[in-house]
Formats: sequence, structure tokens, C-alpha cells
Amino acid sequence: MRSYIGGGANRQHMSSEDPPAVDVAEMGIEAAVDAVLEADERRDRTLVRDALERFVVDGVVSWDAVDEALPAVVQAVSTAEERTSMASFELSKVEDEADAVADLATVEARLADFESELSVLADRASELRDRVDALQDRVEAADSLYPLAVEFRDVADEAESIENTAMALIEAIEDLGDDLDDPEGWVRGVRRDLVAVEDTLDALETVTDNLEATLAGDGDDWAAEIDPAVAWFDATLRAGVVDLMVADARFELQDLRTWADREDADWYPDDADDQVASLQERQATLATRLDDLAEGGWRERFDDRLDAFEADVAETEPPVDWRELQVTLERYRPEDATA
Repeated sequence: MRSYIGGGANRQHMSSEDPPAVDVAEMGIEAAVDAVLEADERRDRTLVRDALERFVVDGVVSWDAVDEALPAVVQAVSTAEERTSMASFELSKVEDEADAVADLATVEARLADFESELSVLADRASELRDRVDALQDRVEAADSLYPLAVEFRDVADEAESIENTAMALIEAIEDLGDDLDDPEGWVRGVRRDLVAVEDTLDALETVTDNLEATLAGDGDDWAAEIDPAVAWFDATLRAGVVDLMVADARFELQDLRTWADREDADWYPDDADDQVASLQERQATLATRLDDLAEGGWRERFDDRLDAFEADVAETEPPVDWRELQVTLERYRPEDATA
């Protein structure tokens, strides 16, 4: 790491058009923000203030604050690198633990995801190290505080993002380690997920009951508060997601059964398969009911969005990233849909 020699004298000009090289030194914070916005009105006031605030002493933007700000940013980057190294170490440990079952698709996929995420994270940490190492040269060459303030803010924000991502990755890796240590607990976790799917099916079946009643002329009170077409579209989307979730749980449980059979162990519950089969049957029935309910006007209104959603999830196969699937669902759900 390049050492930092502080001080604001003898700074050379640093050409920069974006962000604007505005002379804001010795201005009050609000006056400095105004000066930046006057130079580039496209900028967001809140973001401009956020960048400048780390260079404020007693309410005034000052070069003196740079001397204290740089070591703090350097430390933030070092912490991000340390957390990334911790994630790499944890993944190595879990890969060793998983050796006997690494061929199971569920385990293999989780490990592959971790490796991919860690690779991206390591690249980000390396690029960030280059940026923070270059900060001293930028400080010594700069004759304007605002571009420096933007770079300090961006480096600090990226360091925080890397640290948070690394900690979340470590937690996910440790979760896999816990599953490997306690496969019976892993099964219980999958079955708890299935209970959540059951709750979703209960809610969708209630919506479908109300739709059927409305079309039969018996659901006027419910239809007065909810657009039936919107409710049908939303329920259809969610029923498709339930189908993927059930398939994913079945896939995961099959791997766990294979593991138990290999060890001639008795920790795999036979009724787990019945639970999945029951949910699969309920989902299929629900999908058929929703398809039968669709009126011509509903289909014309939502066909394009349904087709786009189905295209987005068409290649989704177990093991499924439930978080990514939820993001996809929320992208298509109508804004006025009920939860």
C-alpha cells in the first residue's frame, strides 16, 4: 500500500470534466453544493452533499479534512479485502466437508454458485485496491476538492458493498456447512419451505374461489374492492412460481434421499415425498382452475405479460435460486395486486 503524506500545498491541476472541477474549498457545505450544481445541474443535490460532507470541518469544506479522510477510506478497503479472504477460507473449508456428497446436484450447484460469487467479489476487491492505491496521487495532483470527494465517496461505498456482500456470502457458505453437518436438519428446512408454499397455495385457492363466485354472480362484494382480471393475472403468475418451487423442493429432497440411502441412514422421513406429491397435485388443480376461469378480455389484457413471464422462467430448472425467482415475479406482478 502506498503511504499517505498529507497536506494541501503544491497541488497540481487534475483535469476532470465529470465530475466538474469546482473550487469549493473554504465554502460552507450548502454553498459548496450550490456551486457544484451550478456547474452541472444534472447532478443530484443529495449525492453532491454526501460526497462533500467527508471533507467538512466545522461546517466548511476544507483541504485539511483530506488528511483524515484518506486513512479511513484505506481502512475500509482493507476491511473489505479481509472479509473477501474470510469468504474464500470458509468456502475452502466447506468444499472439504462436502467432498463425499459433492456429486449431488444440489450440493454441486450451491458450491458452484459460491465459487462464482467469490470470483466476482475477489475481482471487485482487486479493482478497489488499485483505486485506493491511486488516491494519494490524485490527492497530490488535485486542485479541486469536489472530484476528489466523489472518488472518496465511491471508493468508500464500494468497500462497504464488498464487505456486506462478503459477509452475506460467508453466512450462506456457513449455512451449507450446517446442512452438511446435519442432513436431517436440512430436510426439516426444506419441509418448512414447503409449509410456506402450502400457505401460498391456500391464499391462491381463496382468490380462485372468489373469482369463481364473482363469475357466477355471487362475489360482488369482493369484486367491488379488487379488479378480477388483475387478481386472476396475479394468481396465475404466482401459481407458476409455486410450480417451480415444488419442483425445486422435490429435486432437493431426492438428493437428500440419495444421500441417506448411501449411508443406509434413517434420517430421511418417508412422508416428505407425500408432502411434495400433495402440493404438486394441488398446484396442478389450481393452475387448471385458473386457466378455465380466464375470460377473453382478461387474456387479451395480460397475454403479452404472461408470455414474457413464461419466457423469463422457461429455462429455470432445479436447483432454483428462490431469491432470483422472487425478483422475477415482482417484476411482473401488477402494482395494484394484493400481497
